[in-house]
Amino acid sequence: MSADRYSRHVLVPSIGKEGQRKLQHASILIIGGGALGSHTAEMCARMGIASMTIIDRDYVELSNLQRQTLFTEQDVAQKEAKAFALEKHLKKINSTIDIKGVVTDLTKDEMGHYVADADLVLDCTDNFDIRFLINEACILHEKKWIYASCAGTYGNIVPIQPEVTPCLDCLLSDTPFLNGASCDLIGVQTTLVPFITSIQCSIMVRMLIEEEDFDDYYFYQVDSWKLEMNKFNLSRKENCPSCVKKEYNYLHKPFSEEAMQLCGRDTVQFRTTIQNGTDFHQVADYLEQHAIPYKSNAFILSFTYENHPFTLFKDGRMLIHKVDSKEAAKKIYYQLFQ
Repeated sequence: MSADRYSRHVLVPSIGKEGQRKLQHASILIIGGGALGSHTAEMCARMGIASMTIIDRDYVELSNLQRQTLFTEQDVAQKEAKAFALEKHLKKINSTIDIKGVVTDLTKDEMGHYVADADLVLDCTDNFDIRFLINEACILHEKKWIYASCAGTYGNIVPIQPEVTPCLDCLLSDTPFLNGASCDLIGVQTTLVPFITSIQCSIMVRMLIEEEDFDDYYFYQVDSWKLEMNKFNLSRKENCPSCVKKEYNYLHKPFSEEAMQLCGRDTVQFRTTIQNGTDFHQVADYLEQHAIPYKSNAFILSFTYENHPFTLFKDGRMLIHKVDSKEAAKKIYYQLFQ
């Protein structure tokens, strides 16, 4: 342990040398590298978390800079993948820890692999399909995790421990209105994000240090405008399909490769047959043959056709922007490639 680097952390009575030692031996999985994920990852790096894996499917856009930390205008210009950009920037903050950025649209099969290798999972995503996958994977592998969300001026944080607390399915599966609360639709106050991630990381530190002695399992709700915070007791659903019956409906749900319209973005995502770097370069060759300018980096190839920006990821995902339906996206895609 570097005596100077973490000296102010060690001086905190609740942490001390032993607590800092535990942090420097912990492995954290951060799912989502946007507003919540970027702030959380920076805090984890600065406090010396030993190993950190950050998973995100998206790239840096100009609108991200208002609420997401570490990203720069250069990242926007180069259309850097968020997970890669975070890895790059965080290694400049702390070169002594293991940081891995993974650029992928996390599937149910991949979820189990990453969750199994972590001591604790931090939910920093922006959609409930992924959150319910996290929930079931953590139940299956008996991993603690912390749910967090924010939109407008409100945020929620819930620490969850399988077999000890209610799970996310107990809390939210019967609350459909929560699925509509997205920062893409109603915005998010800049100061709310570090407010929520500070609470999430504070709980994380306690869970890692106190281990089985941690017992503050509440539903925390924050209003950053009125500066109010409330916490509510949790109760398990007697017939919860996830943590009681262990049916794993989300983990068993068939994977769909159908096109999907992304919330609030006039963007459609679908999967192409591209699966490796060779195919990636073949697309670049095709664009050159048709005199279509493009930009590319290690993970993304982007270009514009008929006033529609295209973003192709190396894992085969294609985003078509400025379209109002899946049908319109398919039409412009086949117009270009067939």
